Amino acid sequence: WKSHSMEMAVQQGVNKMGKSAKSLVRSISSAAGLGDKTRSKRRQVNDKLSKKKGNVDGWRNILWQLKTLAYSEGLSNGILIVIVLNFITMAIDFDCDVCHRNQLPLGSDCATYKAVLEISNIVFAAIFLCEMIIKILGMGVVKYFTSRVNLFDAGIVIISLIEIEPVLIVFDCYRTSKGADDYTQITCPLDDCPNKGGSNLTVLRTFRLVRIVKLLRAFPDVQKQIKIVISVLGSVAALNGLILIFLLIFCILGMNIFGGGMADSWDPELMGLGAQVYVSIPWDPSGIPRYGQVVEMDFLNHSVAPWNLEIRYGREQGVQEMLGLTDEGTLWASGPEDYGVGVPFIDSIVPRLHFDDILHAIVTTFQILTVANWNDVLYIAAGGNGAVTGLYFYSIIAVGNWMLLNL
Repeated sequence: WKSHSMEMAVQQGVNKMGKSAKSLVRSISSAAGLGDKTRSKRRQVNDKLSKKKGNVDGWRNILWQLKTLAYSEGLSNGILIVIVLNFITMAIDFDCDVCHRNQLPLGSDCATYKAVLEISNIVFAAIFLCEMIIKILGMGVVKYFTSRVNLFDAGIVIISLIEIEPVLIVFDCYRTSKGADDYTQITCPLDDCPNKGGSNLTVLRTFRLVRIVKLLRAFPDVQKQIKIVISVLGSVAALNGLILIFLLIFCILGMNIFGGGMADSWDPELMGLGAQVYVSIPWDPSGIPRYGQVVEMDFLNHSVAPWNLEIRYGREQGVQEMLGLTDEGTLWASGPEDYGVGVPFIDSIVPRLHFDDILHAIVTTFQILTVANWNDVLYIAAGGNGAVTGLYFYSIIAVGNWMLLNL
């Protein structure tokens, strides 16, 4: 019985061990399968991360290349070459009238020549735009726009982009005018061509030439001189203020002494729209020539008195009717050679330099200060104010020119 019991116990132990082994095998198998799945998922995640990392690394590599290019000497030197070429194309430009191009040195190829120059401006604008984009991406937006030089370059690029449409219009004008024998065969509106007015924005191209100052970095000695000049400007600011005060004092003094008293002799060639004159009106009880400005000329319908003048001081109550002015304060006048026919006549002309208003007074005083044709102004002023006028002019020259400007 004991041996049989022992055999039964051994058999039960073996069965339990078998079951445990089987469960262990199952656990190992399931763990192995789970590991395969986990490794598969990890492999997928790693693949995705590697792809993203590759994209990030690729973009970083591009930014690094752009940064290297933005700070490279090659880009700066290349842009300097483009600036010089732009300067040359603007220097060789000239007025090309498509109506009379056969009289020009290029003959019938004038329109083609001008068209090429117009397209070159677009090419230069595109190059400058690419430079700006490279620097913005390479340096960063904040760092790029914190530099004054870069801000100036960006402003020039924006101006260049604004004028692209007018340039294309001008190009099309010259392109369509190629091969035309005369004015009637040109299909484009000539007002769009630069020789007929063109776009006012074309003058903004000249701002590109300011970039040529970058060439100064190749000349260290010139840079030193410029730094010296800039440092001196601060020290002479007080002197410039003193000269300005001196100029204003003599400007106001001249207005009080010579205002309304400077008159030049009659010259028909100077008579045009906007010309300022003194007109004598025979029925004016004051007998003093009145200040007027030419607003209209009609030699066909007003052969005797062809100039229509606007009298500045004649619209006061009672004065306008007494002088016979129109509702606009104007009257027709003749030249001094027709004196005696009973019509108002121009007595004299207000000179180009005078003291009748603050703006002209500033220009006149400054010209006297620089002794540029100052004696002509002196003769005109002395003609109506006497020889004592010379004291005013000599004071400006002695104090302003000899002393202040020579400090």
